[in-house]
Amino acid sequence: MPKVILTIQSTGSNSYRLGIGSDDSKHYFVHRNKPVALIIGEMTIETHTTCGPPLPKGFDLYSKELNAWIMQNKFHIYPKGKPTKLEFDLSRKDNTIELMYNKKIE
Repeated sequence: MPKVILTIQSTGSNSYRLGIGSDDSKHYFVHRNKPVALIIGEMTIETHTTCGPPLPKGFDLYSKELNAWIMQNKFHIYPKGKPTKLEFDLSRKDNTIELMYNKKIE
């Protein structure tokens, strides 16, 4: 099962999203508005890829529920220039990419 690293990014309005690196965007996500289910423990957050193309800019994931989870876990608090990185396992179910949360990268 492939692993992807997602990065906490500010949206600029005191809310946060998960950034997908450009290589993972090209390889796994490919299209804008791709359905993505984030599986975090017993919770599932449904979202879609936003931003890009044009690549090489990577996609990102945003929803109000995702923002709340990021803030609740204080992943949005990090030293300037060193954003929090989170590891997820990637799988596919029908047309949806499923990302299962593993851990915060230290």
